[in-house]
Amino acid sequence: HYSVGDDKEFPIKKNADGSVTITFSKTPPNGELNNWLATPEDDTDFRIVYRLYIPKTETLNAKGMDTFLPPVVKVP
Repeated sequence: HYSVGDDKEFPIKKNADGSVTITFSKTPPNGELNNWLATPEDDTDFRIVYRLYIPKTETLNAKGMDTFLPPVVKVP
């Protein structure tokens, strides 16, 4: 399970406020595969890659690209 949102069987689940929480872990939390991404079993480093499909206008302009920050990643 190396991507989120492109699987019709496990579509992204949104939070009540419309935000999305994605869990990175070795095993899916409570067996939930919808918003889960697998991490290496042996605790090696890994990278998160973002792809922006049809990004908002403020992300595309020169000023937006200078100030665009990807979502927060919290590590427990």
